[in-house]
Amino acid sequence: MRKTIVVGILLVLLLASSLWAKGAGTSGAIVLEQPVGARACGMAEAYTAVGGDIGVLHYNPAGLISLTRREASFTYQRGLADDNFMSLLYGQPTRIGVFGGAFSYYAAGDIELIDLDGNESTVKAEEDFLVVVGFARKFVEKLPAGINLKIVSSRLVEAESATSFAVDFGALYEPPVEGLMLGLAMRNLGTEFKFIDEGDPPPLTISLGGAYKKAFGNQKILVSLDFPFLVYEQIVTPAVGFEFDWKEMVQGRIGYKFNSDATGLAVGMGFKYQNYLINYAFGLADNLENGHRVSLGVQF
Repeated sequence: MRKTIVVGILLVLLLASSLWAKGAGTSGAIVLEQPVGARACGMAEAYTAVGGDIGVLHYNPAGLISLTRREASFTYQRGLADDNFMSLLYGQPTRIGVFGGAFSYYAAGDIELIDLDGNESTVKAEEDFLVVVGFARKFVEKLPAGINLKIVSSRLVEAESATSFAVDFGALYEPPVEGLMLGLAMRNLGTEFKFIDEGDPPPLTISLGGAYKKAFGNQKILVSLDFPFLVYEQIVTPAVGFEFDWKEMVQGRIGYKFNSDATGLAVGMGFKYQNYLINYAFGLADNLENGHRVSLGVQF
């Protein structure tokens, strides 16, 4: 049994290295790199300065200030190699600010292991759990700020576990141009995940973004642009997103992320009936299987 565990850990460390390596450096915990919310996915995650739904918690905690009502959302995706991702989010406006929370789960699928004696077994390659608590407040007029506190747990081959504590900081600025919003966020500043003697930090990202919203009668358009800098990988992955909203009932979305090994072009749709929301996004990946993501939400 001990030989099985040792062999399995070595295999999964190699697997994790190939999944996490992005360039000059590596980062750990795949769950932290998963898009949260089908609306954001449909806009290629150009979301640092976008508001209006609880999904902003993942991209810029200051965006929570845009919530005027309580909101709950559930997101699910089945992706490459039978991996699964799901997330449950909740936002609560109060007199002192807006609170948000999230629980996310990622599973990388099953793998077959063979120990040194030739015995075979099937185990989960990786399981990640993420808990987020966020808060946003207008400390200065037209300049809301926010913070997320995160606890991340990752388990490899059902044998070795590692935990990381991380924090996000974010701010928004509303310039004297109607409909324009600017955002700045630093995500996943935290401690290393360490398995045996191997350690990787969370995927530290600094993102600068802008969003412009314009109404034309019953229709609205939203254009967003993001410049995320992946600190350890030393690359920038610019993204642009577009959303068309018809009577606050039906939305169409499209976006593109540049310089990314994952999804490039993304498209999506949204439907709102009374207080209920359904969003869908489809990402066209260059090297991986195409990803489908669905979010269900309610405002109350």
